[in-house]
Amino acid sequence: MSSPASSNSDNPPPPPSTHAAALADLLISYNDFNSSVIEYLDEPPSLAEFAKIVARNRPVVIRKAFEDWPAKEWTVDYLDSVMGYAQVQVAVTKQG
Repeated sequence: MSSPASSNSDNPPPPPSTHAAALADLLISYNDFNSSVIEYLDEPPSLAEFAKIVARNRPVVIRKAFEDWPAKEWTVDYLDSVMGYAQVQVAVTKQG
């Protein structure tokens, strides 16, 4: 038993205005995901906000993110006094 043959007349192509609207929607979506605009935050985001930022996969500059970060005060002498001759593992990947 064979299935009935479908023809293009069963599903005519959408009118050109629909194509233009679809293309406009596609361009807007593309720009939302691939924007060349860099977002700037004046303070560190919450964990939920940070997760949203990461999910967007776009660059963001977080100002004042490390103002209270103790590691910014580390010196070679400090690390030597704390770590001494301890061995540490360093992982190097193609992405850094």
